[in-house]
Amino acid sequence: MGHHCPVCKKTAKSGCVGKHFWYCKIHTDKTYIAGHECASCKNAREAEARRAQQAAAAAAKAKKKK
Repeated sequence: MGHHCPVCKKTAKSGCVGKHFWYCKIHTDKTYIAGHECASCKNAREAEARRAQQAAAAAAKAKKKK
């Protein structure tokens, strides 16, 4: 069903236009505006991207040595 805006009680699909705060599905203690990630989600996603990039770089380095 998506999450409900605590102010207007609508779901994202029913057209809350981002005037109200919405609760992040994963981090219910954090609020974010509709269409934006909460800070915890953003940090986790960016950290994951960095880890993947570092792993790829390490793999490329290991290949070159052989």
